[in-house]
Amino acid sequence: IYSIDDCRRLYHFDLYRIVSQNQFFELGFDEYLLTKDAISIIEWPEVILPFLKSLCATTEICFIRLEYPDYVEKNPENRVAYFE
Repeated sequence: IYSIDDCRRLYHFDLYRIVSQNQFFELGFDEYLLTKDAISIIEWPEVILPFLKSLCATTEICFIRLEYPDYVEKNPENRVAYFE
């Protein structure tokens, strides 16, 4: 949890080890995700994708997909970002 200012927070979720949407809810992460005036960054969101898509009608969501082509090892700046 990072403070942006007195009113807003930035939440970072790394869901790599989360095995199900139920586990995400059991850990209470959804409460942070739904916090008003907060920004959430989620790595490995596939496990909760149905939940995220259900929020699209009421919440502003930007999906960013990063790809790392084979040549990244030689030049790490060669990343490709897709905004959906």
